Parts: sequence; structure tokens; C-alpha cells
Amino acid sequence: MTQLQVILDRLAAENLNGPITPTSSSGGYPPRTLRRASHDVQNYQEEAQETDSLDPKWLALFQEFFLENSDSRHDDLLFFVRQMHSENEHLDPVFVKRKTQPHVMPQLDDAVMWKETFFLNLIVQLPCKLTVAVCTRATLPDNSQKTSMTCSHRHVSTRVYALPTKSRMDIKDTSMECSYPLIYYVVDDYEEMFEQLIVREDEYLCVELAVPSTDTKITLFQGAAPYSALLDIYKQKASSKLNKRFKMGPVNPPTEYVMMRGPNSKGHAQVAITAAPIENTQETIDITSPSSFAPYSTSEPFNNVNGTNVSSTAMKRGNSGNGFKYDDQASPQLRSASSTSATIFQSLKKLSQLAISDRPALEPESLRCCMTFINVPWTSVV
Repeated sequence: MTQLQVILDRLAAENLNGPITPTSSSGGYPPRTLRRASHDVQNYQEEAQETDSLDPKWLALFQEFFLENSDSRHDDLLFFVRQMHSENEHLDPVFVKRKTQPHVMPQLDDAVMWKETFFLNLIVQLPCKLTVAVCTRATLPDNSQKTSMTCSHRHVSTRVYALPTKSRMDIKDTSMECSYPLIYYVVDDYEEMFEQLIVREDEYLCVELAVPSTDTKITLFQGAAPYSALLDIYKQKASSKLNKRFKMGPVNPPTEYVMMRGPNSKGHAQVAITAAPIENTQETIDITSPSSFAPYSTSEPFNNVNGTNVSSTAMKRGNSGNGFKYDDQASPQLRSASSTSATIFQSLKKLSQLAISDRPALEPESLRCCMTFINVPWTSVV
């Protein structure tokens, strides 16, 4: 029997429940009475929750399962939920201690909410599996009004770990910050993990976060988004960047980070979306070549202005910088011709910028979708 099952059986045997979920009932009362009653119920539940959190039984359970009989496969980090008040509101609600000695509680300088601390350490040790799949919706044969989601051969499953911390996924090497009461399940190598996960028209991106078990599967997060919705939001977010971008050579499609809301608005999943490359459609733009801009081409070659040939020997490289300076012995015609060529080059450069910015973005035929993280409230996990 796993330690998780032992803990769950112990909680059930002692009738110990998770966090108190706020409840309300109308019961036919008028709105003013309902608001007053709801406020009173909320205050009562908060007081009951705090009293339960400080109950010594949770401290005893924490010591038993995470100090005395801890699973050797887990690391030696312990997470503590700080009891917040006006004097420490500037501190993070969670702090971390390392087990320096077996069966010995680390030194604690703050009052601790032991119920939240017990469940937070239990959540961190839960073995969770993240599955991301490309699915299609099909109509059931026995009922034309009902549909079912069918998973294609394109799916990725990986183990993820829970932490009460977060960092920005779109910026490399960002610092971590406390996310509690949200719990984050992060995929660090998401670019490599989901490189081949491509979503096309009439397909759905489906995601599931679950705790695998021998008897049943405990689902923590589940959701699906159609390709059309992903494409719309990707185009909306990427259009402003594409219009401002100017590059010499192929333009790489931007990656946009999109949030998917979980069921009943509990939790979110972030997806890094990139327009999948279309084979043999790369376009290289050379702003120094007049053939790249046929509407703006001239009938005269660049090395023949006013009937004068401009040879490469008429110019020599300057002592500094990347520009050219003209030979003092060159004729005025050569200097005029070179100046005219430079003016034409600048004009072509401006025209090329306009051509790139005004060119409509190609409609992606498919999207590469990489799941970066899922977050859920700790109360939903419990």
C-alpha cells in the first residue's frame, strides 16, 4: 500500500476533511436578508477554518507522515503555510525548511497553519501525470445530438510536480515567486516535449492533469479548446508584432502564450502557440536587390547613372566604420553617380520596409501547441 493510500485511509478513519467550502442557500429569503445571512455564514466558516487549521491533530499528522515516516523517494524539503497577520503581511504566505535531522522538526520562527501545511506537503508529493492530446469530435451513431471526443495518435504524457511557486515562461531565467494558494505544475522542457504536437482545422487541443491510481484516476484539471479559437487569439496577439517586425531574410513566426480557463473557472492552463512552418514556403527578402521589388524597379542599371560607369575602383573602404568614401581623384561625374546610387539604395530600403509591413500575414495551416504549466487552487486539489 502506498503512503498516499495510507494517508487517505487515515483521514477517512478519523473523519478529517479538507478545507471548508463556502456554501449558501436562498431558501426563499429576501435579498437583504440573504446578503446579511451570507456574510454571517462566511464569517462563521472563516473562523471555523482558522480554528481547524490550528488544531494540534494536524501538527501530529504532519510529524507522523512527513517527519517520522516520510517516504525516502521524496526530497528533504518541507513547506509551511504562515499564519498571516498585519505585522507579516509583507512576507510570502509559504516558507520552506530543509530536514537537517531525521524525525526532528526544523526551527520555526513564525506561527504555522498546520492543516494547510499538512495538505500542501501532501499535494507536493502527489505523483501527477499531464496528458496533452489532439482530438476530433464525432457524432455518436445512436444519437445525432450527442458527440464524443476521439483522441488521435498525436498525444504526449509526462510526469509533472506540484510547487507553490511560479515564474514567467515567456522570459528565460526569471526569478521564482510564491504562488500560494495556487499550485503550479510546470513543464520545464515544454519546447522539446511538445515539438511534434500540431493542431489543425477541425481538431481540438485537449489537456488533462490527473493523479494516477490503481483503482481509479483522480482528475485535477481537464479542458479542451478548438483549433478555431486558438487560431483567432493567436492571430490577434501576433498581428501587432508582425506589423512592427523588420528582418533581413526569413521571418520566424512569433510564439504567443495563451491562457485556457479550467472547468468551473478553477485553474488555468498556459499554452505556447506558434504557427507551424509550411514546407518550401520560406521567402527571403534582399533589400539590396531590385528584383525583389518588381513594382519599384528601374530600367537603368545601378552601375550606370547619367551614362557614366561606376567602377569598384572609384571607391575605397574608409579607415573606420562600414561605409565607403570616394577617391579624391574621381571625377565629379563619378561622385554624383555614387551619391545618386546611395540615394536610390535608401529609397529602396524605405520601400522594402513598407512592403513588408503592408504585406498581409499568411494564414497558418496548423499550430504547434506546447503546454507550459497548469495552475489550480490548493483547495481544488484536496
